[in-house]
Amino acid sequence: MSRSAMPNLVRLLGAFVAVAVGMGLISAGLLMPFAGASGSAARGTVGAFEDLDGEFTAISLAQQSKIYSADGKVLATPYDANRIIVPMSKISRNKINAQLASEASRFCALGAIDIPAASRAFFANLSSGSTQGGSSITQQYVKIMLQDKALRADDQEGATAATEQTYSRKLQEMKYALDVEKTHTKGQILNGYFNIVYYGDQAYGVEAAARHFFSTSAKKLTVGEAATLAGVVQSPSRLNIRINPKEVQERRDLVLDRMLSLGDISAWQHKKYTKQKVSDMVRIKDSEGGTCTKAVDPYFCNYVMEYLKTMPELGPDPDARLLAVNTGGLKIKTTLRRDWQKKMHEELTKKVPNGDPKVGAGAAMVEPGTGKVRAIAQTSRYKVGLDRATTTYSEQAWTYPTRYGGTNGFAIGSTAKMYVLAAALANGKPMNGTVNAPTAAPATSTRSPRPRSTPAAPSASPPGRCRTTSSPVAS
Repeated sequence: MSRSAMPNLVRLLGAFVAVAVGMGLISAGLLMPFAGASGSAARGTVGAFEDLDGEFTAISLAQQSKIYSADGKVLATPYDANRIIVPMSKISRNKINAQLASEASRFCALGAIDIPAASRAFFANLSSGSTQGGSSITQQYVKIMLQDKALRADDQEGATAATEQTYSRKLQEMKYALDVEKTHTKGQILNGYFNIVYYGDQAYGVEAAARHFFSTSAKKLTVGEAATLAGVVQSPSRLNIRINPKEVQERRDLVLDRMLSLGDISAWQHKKYTKQKVSDMVRIKDSEGGTCTKAVDPYFCNYVMEYLKTMPELGPDPDARLLAVNTGGLKIKTTLRRDWQKKMHEELTKKVPNGDPKVGAGAAMVEPGTGKVRAIAQTSRYKVGLDRATTTYSEQAWTYPTRYGGTNGFAIGSTAKMYVLAAALANGKPMNGTVNAPTAAPATSTRSPRPRSTPAAPSASPPGRCRTTSSPVAS
């Protein structure tokens, strides 16, 4: 071995001994030869390992919230991370077997650290100088949780440090894993892992991945689907199910081979699912949500999101409240009546079809006495990124105020007649009453030059007439 490789060897030996000390293996005399081989460097690493912070605190995972209509139907699913947390009872046995076959079939019998795997990685790394491989499911859970915690705190440096390939980071991860094994059952650790791991295409956790890639649930995953998802977690960016199905299929077949050897599946199941192309299995579902652009009604969704940002119960400021909505897994119940909204939109578009460049129509229905918003509709189509809104496409709603992302309003036009009628009735005018008003003959005017010395006289409106203004939006 070259002299240049010696410092790396000493560090590796020291790290390996430190982990062994943490697991109590050296006291059993199992790794004493390595302790002697690494000498003072190993003893120093052991001391550093013992001084590491052993307190690992998990955080609540970011997951999508849901906005519901008055009748309990989902209108939108805002999120920063497309994740739906589910208990183990809602994850198929196929998925559990596939993941354990892929990662560590002896997970339930192992401690926090997979010593055989760590040993193989240790000796393989002696000459290469890398620090990769050998991580148990518990270690992976710790690593991803630390990264997620840093990202939630907007700590990019911490997120990078949580995954960097260094000895100090690996030692910290191992000690945290030991701590987790003391405070969590194997089932809790595995359930946490299934809910936190990334599967690519912005799908976090097995439930979101099952819905996104296969349009199913985690509980209904077939053997082939489960093996596919289990195979991509090691490198979800490279093994992207949507864009790289051929390489994903090769990895899936390795998982199926392993499941067969462990007795998790039969020979006919192995034959059936290895013949199935990943590209034929995939049924991408792109409408999960994330922003209001994918909502059932984007205009109403935007109104709700802006309203939530005014609620002090969700946080001290608008940014904190938005974070709470996008990460908190909230169930947001609204007063919207979908049937009324649908009928209103139909009536508006019947009178003012979408595509008329001069006029559009919008309406909102608020329940008298309660203030409940029952319907918001307009004839434009929702579209983001416009340089200029039109009556055909608009990102902005026409019927609610600017504080919620709407407009400054428009001239009400003939809508004023309803208020005049209501005022007349309130003042005792009967429904069949008449109002005497002077008649007016039609008036015409022509342009003609006026003498400069004669000032123009103010024009008077004919009796019984008033000046009106027109609006591009009809109410």
